[in-house]
Amino acid sequence: MKILRRSPRAKDLTEGRSVFRHLPGKGLFEYAKYNGKLYEKSWETSKEVIKRHHYIRVGIDYNQSAGTFVVLPLDGGTTPATTFHGAGKSSCMIAPFSGELVKIMFRSEEVAGNPVVIGFHKMSDGTETPSNTPTSSVSIDMSGIADDTTTSFIFSTNNIFAKGDILGFSIDPANDINDSMFLIVLKYTIE
Repeated sequence: MKILRRSPRAKDLTEGRSVFRHLPGKGLFEYAKYNGKLYEKSWETSKEVIKRHHYIRVGIDYNQSAGTFVVLPLDGGTTPATTFHGAGKSSCMIAPFSGELVKIMFRSEEVAGNPVVIGFHKMSDGTETPSNTPTSSVSIDMSGIADDTTTSFIFSTNNIFAKGDILGFSIDPANDINDSMFLIVLKYTIE
């Protein structure tokens, strides 16, 4: 399904395929082109719900003893902290919408070992930063996975957050992973 920002013209559409446009307060409109003519249909919508993915790229220079828990910097820095306490400004974010953590993709220049634990940390109002104990974590044996190979850590339990929650992410590898990259995939529910 393709969502448009403006009303389409017949020349913009592929013959026999539908596209959609949402107008706040007016509903969802479907446009289709048949035999060169543009057709429009209005759909009643009782509540606007839009799902959007947000991708956060993080790169770190681990530079720690093997097996040291670190929190991922979300501010563009490459030096991870070993706790959220005192590192909230650089290692946490406020959830702009309710949603879920889908996955975190990870690769490092060294074999990461067994186990590699990637954590999702969240805290609601009333607390400055999340606990170092993850709300949810995924552990993978990466001892047989070559360095510079991407592995996806899929989160399926305790991965939901509310608008306004503070979020953070961590890794606790078995080995020194040196230069590492992460892609954090969040899915927001915008109502």
